[in-house]
Amino acid sequence: MLVQQHVESLKDWVNQYAANMGNGLRVLETDLTDLSKTERSTLYNALGADRFEEKYRGDKLAALRWAILEEKRRTADC
Repeated sequence: MLVQQHVESLKDWVNQYAANMGNGLRVLETDLTDLSKTERSTLYNALGADRFEEKYRGDKLAALRWAILEEKRRTADC
């Protein structure tokens, strides 16, 4: 009985993890023009897009797009 409870608990954890991953991947597919300036800024900071600004001569939107691409690559490698 204890093992069954543990199995059920693990299944719940896996389901929650999968749901969170799905939500995270959906964010990476969001059209950036649909986001508010605040939402774009939050995503920009969360992904560390500032590290790509120099590559795009200060174009924050281009840096954010590249950061999203890098995050997709990182996720696919897992």
